Amino acid sequence: MNDPSPVEFIPATLDDLPLLLAMMPGVYVYDGELPDVDRWAAAALELIQHPELGQIWLICHEDQVIGYMVATYGFSLEFYGRGIIIDELFVADAYRSQGFGRQAIEFVEDFARSQGLHSLTLDVDIANARGQQFYQARGFDYYPHMHIMNKQLEVDK
Repeated sequence: MNDPSPVEFIPATLDDLPLLLAMMPGVYVYDGELPDVDRWAAAALELIQHPELGQIWLICHEDQVIGYMVATYGFSLEFYGRGIIIDELFVADAYRSQGFGRQAIEFVEDFARSQGLHSLTLDVDIANARGQQFYQARGFDYYPHMHIMNKQLEVDK
């Protein structure tokens, strides 16, 4: 495969929220249902307003937004301290298999190293075999003895 022209990773701003909302369904294709859009938007807004929690980057190619990536900070004793959780990575269908996802992973790896972080963690849908192969080819290890578990909490406001 020829190397694609480089992409730019531009921090998202509040003005980018409608664009992020338009792309977001592409991340959840394998889930079979979308998350609560209002709560997703509120979480994205909070992340944009508080970069100490993480970052949302627009992935731009030839002055066009072709996707986005969300990375948040985490801490794990098992993975030796602070790390990045790649929460969402989306590249539009027309731009897949052209090296743009690889550039996104390389970008976030470099970003994590520059911050002195120790690991990258992500989850990929069980039905997304292509995504699993993509991440494994980039050095991510699958943990067959673990399952992601989550409990949503109601928060008093």
